[in-house]
Amino acid sequence: MAVAYLPEKGLHLDIYSLILWAMAFLQKHKVPLFISLFVLFAFIYFYPAGLEPADGGLKHFQVLDFIKQNFQTLECYYPEKEIDPDLKFIPWRGTFFLHIIDNKCYYVFPFYLTFLLTPLHLIFGTVGEYLLPLFGFIWTVWLLWLWSDKLSLTKENRIYFLLYFGLGTGLLHYAFLLSETNVNSAMLNTAFYLTWRSIHEKSDRLFLASALLLGLAVYLRQESLIVGILLVGFCFLTRTKTFLQSLGFLSIYLFLIGLWAFVNGKIFGNPLGLRGVEQVTAAADPEFISKRIRMFYEFFLHGRDNVGLFLSSPLLVLIPFYIRKWKTLDRGFLPIFLTAVAFVLILPFAVVNYQGVGWGTRFALSMTPVLLLSVVLFHQSKDSFSIPKWARIVTIVWSILGVCFYLVVLGYAKEKFAKGGRFLKANASDTIVIVSEGFDSSTFAVHNEKKVFHATTYDSFSELSGLLKKKGITTNISLVYPSSYFFDEKTFFTENVLNQIQILDTKESKEIVIRNISLK
Repeated sequence: MAVAYLPEKGLHLDIYSLILWAMAFLQKHKVPLFISLFVLFAFIYFYPAGLEPADGGLKHFQVLDFIKQNFQTLECYYPEKEIDPDLKFIPWRGTFFLHIIDNKCYYVFPFYLTFLLTPLHLIFGTVGEYLLPLFGFIWTVWLLWLWSDKLSLTKENRIYFLLYFGLGTGLLHYAFLLSETNVNSAMLNTAFYLTWRSIHEKSDRLFLASALLLGLAVYLRQESLIVGILLVGFCFLTRTKTFLQSLGFLSIYLFLIGLWAFVNGKIFGNPLGLRGVEQVTAAADPEFISKRIRMFYEFFLHGRDNVGLFLSSPLLVLIPFYIRKWKTLDRGFLPIFLTAVAFVLILPFAVVNYQGVGWGTRFALSMTPVLLLSVVLFHQSKDSFSIPKWARIVTIVWSILGVCFYLVVLGYAKEKFAKGGRFLKANASDTIVIVSEGFDSSTFAVHNEKKVFHATTYDSFSELSGLLKKKGITTNISLVYPSSYFFDEKTFFTENVLNQIQILDTKESKEIVIRNISLK
């Protein structure tokens, strides 16, 4: 675990040397291969801890900003506000990641995750934040193993299910990223398990505990709001719960949702939070319906460089054929199965954009364990058709290879990103201006350590230059953009820009170009 601190301490050892050393050490001590592979992935993903691009990096910043502001505010920390009072040039403005409300900036991600990550950061440092998603994944694996036993699956089917779920879904990827996905999945699947037990044991307390977990899950991922409503509805319709039991469930669940909506409305002016603002905008789009139809295709099959639900877990293609055999399911599992199916059908209408994980659909990852478990239960039933052994082997190998491919590719990309961040930290001046669209993540390594602005056009750069000159900042300015493979310098370094600046020197890595300038 100590390896995760290396970037913070400035010891930039080569990641591949560290991996070889770790694997040799584990092999010497006769550690099982699957544990060695798990540690291998941990090295790849934990090594640049806190330097993730996009979502993960900003969730780390939420923790840093919360601590830096003495736990007094949930706003993002922007020390350059004295220079840029209108927040026109703040990094990430105009992107999905940041919203400006009443001249205050907020990251789009749920701040309740920040409350969970902050104490871990204070105790263990940056790497401590990564223990939460890892624990969520391990808890879910253990829970599903226990549940599959109680559902009387054969040992062969239990092992098959656990391998498929643990190694063949995007949840493994998220076990090594700074994300609430696995924590949310652990809460939802625990709530499902408690509901199942409450039906078989006729326990009202377990059902109410399920309502509590489902209500709290919404605080981490907004789409979980649908799950509680669907579950209590299907429990009532399948006559596994009475009206009074359903009313008790809804009382707890709706109280937690109401509290969540009240806090969101108070801070962001929308009961659904910052993402609610985007959903209102999306609903007003005249192409809303056509975009939803396209979303269905992307969600289940493929789109935007991501593999959808059915292509990532081809075993799930059997679910539409199994639905007519719903009576063969365990009585307590039936409302849970119906909840999972209804959830994935509703989801393309509920989310603003696709946002895939690469291998699987991120928004549906919490339901994937239940859907896979359903297929295995159907397969084991005498009243349902059996899945040929070759088909089971092909589907699980396909899914595991797909996850491994994305783990390696995304881990490599993360390391390259971290290298670019270290290069920027070592070579950029105290004032940085990002001059390319969609490249705000390049400044993650120097967040709050240097003055960082974003100006991608001549007009915006000219306006920013005026603000910098007012504060006496005319030298030691770095213009930053990705390497020439991704960025055409001619789009920014026009004659108008060149007339305003003097280029002092240029430093370049494989990831980043830095032009140090002074203003004329």
